[in-house]
Amino acid sequence: MSRSRLEKQGLSGELKGKLALGVAMLGTSFSSVLNKYALGEGMHPIWINAFRLGFSILLMVLYALLRRQPLKIRMPRREFLLSLVSGVLLAAHFACWVYALKYTDALAAAAIWSTYLFLTALGALFLFKERISPAGFAAMAAAFAGVVVCNMGWSDTRLSGNLFALGAAFAQAGYFLCGRFVRRKVDNFAYTLTLYGAAFLALLFTGLIARLPAEGMAPSALSAAFGLAVLCTLMGHSLASYALKSLSATTVSIGMLAEVITGPLLVFLIMGEAPGRFTLIGGAMILLAVAWYFWLDWRRQAAHPEESAADTL
Repeated sequence: MSRSRLEKQGLSGELKGKLALGVAMLGTSFSSVLNKYALGEGMHPIWINAFRLGFSILLMVLYALLRRQPLKIRMPRREFLLSLVSGVLLAAHFACWVYALKYTDALAAAAIWSTYLFLTALGALFLFKERISPAGFAAMAAAFAGVVVCNMGWSDTRLSGNLFALGAAFAQAGYFLCGRFVRRKVDNFAYTLTLYGAAFLALLFTGLIARLPAEGMAPSALSAAFGLAVLCTLMGHSLASYALKSLSATTVSIGMLAEVITGPLLVFLIMGEAPGRFTLIGGAMILLAVAWYFWLDWRRQAAHPEESAADTL
């Protein structure tokens, strides 16, 4: 195979991963406003996410049937078990995040949730030996500093909401790390279908065993859950999982951190909750830190083209 063809394949895989991550960042931006809307309609956090995942699975199956794609999932036993674990972690992340939005303000929840970035980076460092340069750590620290600035001036937080946000951070870090391992050998459709299936069953059984109230399941709330499925799950988490094969878990994590500013911004534009000056300053810091990290990653890949990932299709 010619060198030019190899370079083209490497660039194609890298570019697709970064484009997928960009769309995922856009899709997850709608998470806060859609969750807040469903909560405002009286829907229970567990049921919000159960319907979200149920809609996601239904759309994936319909997509596969239209393409006449076989639905039989084949993967090694270890990867299958890790996909199930990842699904349980994803269910925990979704549930904890909605509870955090319910019991504390969006900015405080985002500030604590963003610590998943460091948890993911440390996990990838020990599990996958993914190296992080001192400048990369500095970029992550700058992003975290921006999150702290976003949270300044807000004093009406509640301990329960903060703890749920911390739980969302731990669950997301574990979910990303499991996905990074599984996606090395398993295609994205098989992984995400198993992932969402496990998460859906975990939430469904939780709701049934706990006998959670079925109130608030109005068409408007179900529409919000459907929006979460399309924008935040399929366009968000599915494409983030796609990017995990060609991009490091740390790169995907810091990209998804942009939701800390884009989420509250959409809440302001759609629901009228105005951000304060600290939000604007901290948001600018986060976006600059994300751009800095990607620039560092681009320089690393340009200096070491042999490390570029292969095509992910």
